[in-house]
This record gives sequence, C-alpha cells and structure tokens, in this order.
Amino acid sequence: MDRDPRYLMVKQLVESRIINSYAAIYNSFPKSLVSMYLGTNNHRMTRLIRNPKQMTLEEIERIASYFDIAPGDLVALIYQK
Repeated sequence: MDRDPRYLMVKQLVESRIINSYAAIYNSFPKSLVSMYLGTNNHRMTRLIRNPKQMTLEEIERIASYFDIAPGDLVALIYQK
C-alpha cells in the first residue's frame, strides 16, 4: 500500500517535538489511512486514539513503521496522553 505523502509531515512534527501526544498525530493525518494500514475498523481506531495504552506492541510497531519513526518515540507520545 502506498503511503499518503502527509506521513512525512507527521514524522517531521514528531521528531521536532511539535506533536507531543499520540492523539495530536490525527490533527495532521487522517485516522482512516492508519486504520486501513493496520487492517482495523474505524471504531477500534477511535478507541486507540482516545486510549492509546490499549494498543498492542504489534500495533505500535506497525504505526511507527508507517510514519517512519522509532517505536520508542511513539511509546513516548502514548504516555504523554
């Protein structure tokens, strides 16, 4: 699946610490694209945005891979709430 070119913007915003929570990613990027990439439905994706600590390690790794960021950086965003 081709990634939406906006994923680069998310990567830059995360690396520059402008995005400071997991939910803030979705102010810049549509959750539907990440949902499709994960193979999950919109309802689960909404729950993961509201309660990111419910994510599995596999989901964390796949989302980090999608945005080309380190899984540890994504975990840090998750625990920022």
